[in-house]
Amino acid sequence: MQKAAIGFGVLACLSCAGFLAVIASPHFPVDERQKPSEFRAARESVTFSLLGQVRMSIGDLMWLKTLEYLHNGIIYRMPTEAERSQGAEAHEFTGMGAGAAHVDGPTLVPGKEQDWRGVLGTLNRHIEPWRPGHAQHSDPQELIPWYQVLVRFNPHCVQAYVNGAFFMADFAGEPERARDFLLAGADKNPWSFEIQATLGKLYFERFQDYELARDTLKSATALAQEEKAYLKRHEDAFDEIQEQLLGETYLFLARSYEELGDYDRAVDTAEAGMKAVPGYQLLRVEERIATRKRDGG
Repeated sequence: MQKAAIGFGVLACLSCAGFLAVIASPHFPVDERQKPSEFRAARESVTFSLLGQVRMSIGDLMWLKTLEYLHNGIIYRMPTEAERSQGAEAHEFTGMGAGAAHVDGPTLVPGKEQDWRGVLGTLNRHIEPWRPGHAQHSDPQELIPWYQVLVRFNPHCVQAYVNGAFFMADFAGEPERARDFLLAGADKNPWSFEIQATLGKLYFERFQDYELARDTLKSATALAQEEKAYLKRHEDAFDEIQEQLLGETYLFLARSYEELGDYDRAVDTAEAGMKAVPGYQLLRVEERIATRKRDGG
């Protein structure tokens, strides 16, 4: 009787697992550019489907935590329409590169003047961190461990690699560490032009290896075209950060050619960049500089 009960329990568990596989599989976020083995595993395994969803959710939470940590534990939000009508505005913060640019509104915990909760609001302000005025930011080096943990949960979070490498190179002064971090990201995301572009800029600025920078940035421009075509098929397009990074990719590629004495290609690259990113004015400056050098000026 006991064996029959155990057998029935196992059968019920298997049936339940099959049902969960059917309903859970579509919830696993899969990019068609991921490795075929990853895609099949996500589609065919209930365990991978469920754990994949957990992994992505934790990755998203970690991303939010990086901003919370940057803000010294204080959570900010966007102002409501009613607050906007009374003059409240969100403030753009661009002090740490395009990858870390964001907009800060009022704190989630309101100040005494804006709080209608009375004693409950006072108690809330004694428990939760908050501050009046605009956001203040902590040392960006403290965010590096967050990015390192984040990519373990979600190795396809491209922005985590880009931001983490930027902080490692610029704030921690460790370009070798940034390079290794980006190379690990490129291995997990071979389609990402953002990672290749950041890596190419790193080779140019920190290592002065202009040949390696040239080759890496050339790869980044090719990947960017593929990425644009991919997004167009899905009725999407580059955001402002990606557009800026694409402009920088062409700029540093042209400068790499310039440093190597190949002024013709430097001019051609700057002109191609102006067509790809018309609003990126530094490419026009680079085109003039490379033309002047090519013509002996």
